[in-house]
Amino acid sequence: MNLPATITLIRHDVSVYNQLRKQKEKDPLYKKFLKKYRKNPESYKTQFLAKEVAKKFPLEINDKDIPLVDSESPTSEIVGKNLSKELCLPDVIFVSPYLRTQETLFGLIRGWEQLQFVPTINEYRIREKEHGLKTLYNDKEIYYALHPEQRRLCEYKGTYQYQYPGGESTRDTFKRIRDWLILIMEEYTDQNILIIGHQITLLSIMAFLEKKEPEKFFCNNRKFFPINCGVTLFRRVTDTKKTYLKREYYNRKFY
Repeated sequence: MNLPATITLIRHDVSVYNQLRKQKEKDPLYKKFLKKYRKNPESYKTQFLAKEVAKKFPLEINDKDIPLVDSESPTSEIVGKNLSKELCLPDVIFVSPYLRTQETLFGLIRGWEQLQFVPTINEYRIREKEHGLKTLYNDKEIYYALHPEQRRLCEYKGTYQYQYPGGESTRDTFKRIRDWLILIMEEYTDQNILIIGHQITLLSIMAFLEKKEPEKFFCNNRKFFPINCGVTLFRRVTDTKKTYLKREYYNRKFY
C-alpha cells in the first residue's frame, strides 16, 4: 500500500480564544450563569446572565483572524527545537491558513530553522470547524441559552450531526478532512508529512487513520482533546498481513 513514512500532527499554540475561555471559567458571573443554565437553560434568569457574560467577555474577531496570546511564544519554539532532535526533517508541511496556526509555524521555525526550507502548503481544507452563528458568542452554552430552539435541535440530531446556522457539523468537517487526506496519502508516498492544525482537524485525521467510527470517536473522546502545541506521531509499519500508519504517541508535550 502506498503510504507516507510518517504523519506528525501539531495543534496550534494557545490562542486569545483559549485564554479567554480559561479566564471566563474562573469568573463568578460565568459560574453563576452555568449553574442557572444547568438547572434550566431556557429560564429568563439564564438568558439574562448569558447576555451579561457575553458583554463581559467579548471577542469580536473572525475565527480565522484569532491570534496567539503571544505571537513570540517560546512554547512553539521549544517544541520545534526538541522535534529537530526527535524527527527527520519533513518533506512537506501542511498548515491551516488561520492566523493562530500560521503563528505557530513561525514559532516552530524559530526553534527548528531548517523548517523554513521545507515546501509549505497553506491548506484551507484543514481549517477549524466552521461555527457559524456561534462565533458571535464564542461559547456554546451562551449560544444555546440565547437560541433555545438550536439547543433542542442539537439534542434531537446529536452533537456529531448538528450544524450551527451558517456553519458546519462535525460530520461535515470530518468528511472534508478525510477526503483531503485520501488525496495526499498516495501523492506523498514514503515522505514525512507535518500537519499544523486545529482540534477537530487532528481528531478527524486520527479517526480516519485508526479506522474509528467517527460519531462514536468524537463523542467518546472529549476529555482527551489535543492540547495546545501537543504532538501526535503516526509511523508506517508493516506486519505479516498489511502496511498501515500506526500511532506512536499522542498529545506529547515537547515543552
